[in-house]
Amino acid sequence: MIRRRETAVPDGRADSSAQPVVSIAPDGLEDFARDLRTLRAKAELDYPEMEETSHFSMKTLAAAAGGLRLPTLPVAVAYVRACGGNVTEWEDRWQKLAAKITDAARKRRNDGDQNAERPEPTESATALEAPALGPASARTPDPDPGEVYVITSAKPRQPGWLPVAAVGARTWAHGTIGRVLPPDNHVHTEWSWDTPGEASMARSCEQALAVGVPAVAFTDHLDFTDWIDGDQIGASNLDPHRYDRMHLLDVTGYLAAVDDCRERYPDLRILSGVEIGEAHLWAASAGGLVAASGFDRILGSLHAVPYHGRLTAADELFRQMPADEVMRRYLGELLRLVEGSDLFGVLAHLDFPRRMWPWTAGRYDERAFEAEYRAVLSALAAGDRVLEVNTRSPLVSAELVRWWREAGGRAVSFGSDAHQPWRVGDRFKLAVDVVETAGFQAGRDRFDFWRI
Repeated sequence: MIRRRETAVPDGRADSSAQPVVSIAPDGLEDFARDLRTLRAKAELDYPEMEETSHFSMKTLAAAAGGLRLPTLPVAVAYVRACGGNVTEWEDRWQKLAAKITDAARKRRNDGDQNAERPEPTESATALEAPALGPASARTPDPDPGEVYVITSAKPRQPGWLPVAAVGARTWAHGTIGRVLPPDNHVHTEWSWDTPGEASMARSCEQALAVGVPAVAFTDHLDFTDWIDGDQIGASNLDPHRYDRMHLLDVTGYLAAVDDCRERYPDLRILSGVEIGEAHLWAASAGGLVAASGFDRILGSLHAVPYHGRLTAADELFRQMPADEVMRRYLGELLRLVEGSDLFGVLAHLDFPRRMWPWTAGRYDERAFEAEYRAVLSALAAGDRVLEVNTRSPLVSAELVRWWREAGGRAVSFGSDAHQPWRVGDRFKLAVDVVETAGFQAGRDRFDFWRI
């Protein structure tokens, strides 16, 4: 049933009963590894195939499912994503297991076992290698220590890892960043409906300071499930309920948290913001709320497209039609978003379904959708808006960023799309390399977008 609201601005605090997805199974390290192997078996994948899609070596992937020690979270996520598993569930499961292992080691030490060491992720250097941009056969480890990974509650033994002070958690970050990083203009916190339990605005600030990001924009999800007069979704009679746990952003609580973090972290520039989902379908609802809130940064994004009378999530579309048709349908709706809404200044994750691209469809090729990409980029440039390079998605190529420049685009934003603190600034060094190759660079204002 589609419900109708009378006003764009919600009253009261959003329903806080929504909980993260529960763990897949009661966990021990052996159970975790066994279920990874089962996931791979159900996907009927060999490790060479997984290496192609995950961008981690076969040795690292095999070790992740070996059961000798807990893999790093980036490796576990890459493993699950390559097999088509539910990443949110597995991330939640990893966090709980890591805490369980750490607590057990701490208890043994407290009981007098001097040999009880802190648990650590897989030790091999390949477990920490940066995801590569080229074919698997041509990949070599990145010798530049500017790539940043953070692992909480586990003392690393890789050379070059340095402790970073943090409030409420012991965090370790790779040292010697060695270059100026751009602002992270796309970060989610506990105020987004889809973040896991460890999401924290304060810890995201600490991570930004640790990795050298000069500014963060907290762009929590602004998604709607009930329409008002002036919302196109009501006129189209589309069912917007694609996830049961979706709820409206508690703007008052969110803005209070931003103010608190600005006081606690004066050395970090903190921007308020939202990521509006499907803004062209929610013009009245989103417009009224944005006008009343005064956000610093507004992203526009598309996570779902109209299909058979309802807004259908991108990952669901891959079960309904061929992969290339999914991308063309998505990019066509993205063009309608850009042309149909002027509420946002930055377009987030240009090719969102690419994250779920099935390995059975072969390697993703941007050039196969060049006409569709260019149409979206031209419309975005015509509105003098900004393209985001999203580092949670597979990185766009320098060629695609050049298409943006050729379309008249003049500015690029960087966004980790972090839903956990450790992802803030993730893979920014690689993204900078891509953007600089396409001709964009930092200006005198380190808090600004990168421009031609």
